[in-house]
Amino acid sequence: AGFIAMSVGDLPALVAGMAGGMLAIQGTSLAPQAEWVSSGFWGAMIAGFAAGLVVKLLRTAFKRLPSALVHIKTVLLYPVASLAVVGFMMVFLVNAPLGRFNTWIYQLLASMQGGSRVVMAAVLGALMAVDFGGPINKAAYLFGTVALAGGQEEFMAAVMAGGMVPPLGVALAGTLFPERFTTKERHTAMTDYLMGACFITEGVVP
Repeated sequence: AGFIAMSVGDLPALVAGMAGGMLAIQGTSLAPQAEWVSSGFWGAMIAGFAAGLVVKLLRTAFKRLPSALVHIKTVLLYPVASLAVVGFMMVFLVNAPLGRFNTWIYQLLASMQGGSRVVMAAVLGALMAVDFGGPINKAAYLFGTVALAGGQEEFMAAVMAGGMVPPLGVALAGTLFPERFTTKERHTAMTDYLMGACFITEGVVP
């Protein structure tokens, strides 16, 4: 969450992003929590983006402050204000609904038996290979991390297998059928062995 925040809003957003991620993992909320778990990875991701966006908005709002206050803005105003906004958002708006959503996913996965688990794993693996690291790929990966946190390791195994297949497939194609590829494509295909082994689906993109 901290690094996501920093990538969006630079260094002043780091503290708010890290704090928001901690609140997400702990599931801090003023509502009763007996019936749900923390917002986890989803909440941390939202906190990171929110912290970065808040800092960007603050920069726009205070860009006309006197130059003498530049250091105060960077060191005090941006971190404190973004921390307050992100903390309020996580405690009052994000953790409770996302915690309920995570609990529902855990219960759904735990209720699956036999063939339904195989079908779900196959679908997740296929979604990982649909857009080679795009939004569908990331959604399947997030679902896998939620399942892993709930003790359903086989779904994450399917996600990883699905993400490794595209680059490894391209690498094997370049090795077995070199005459169908240009010299540059064959060299690129060789690097896809490493990309696939490291679970980097984007390695298949030219």
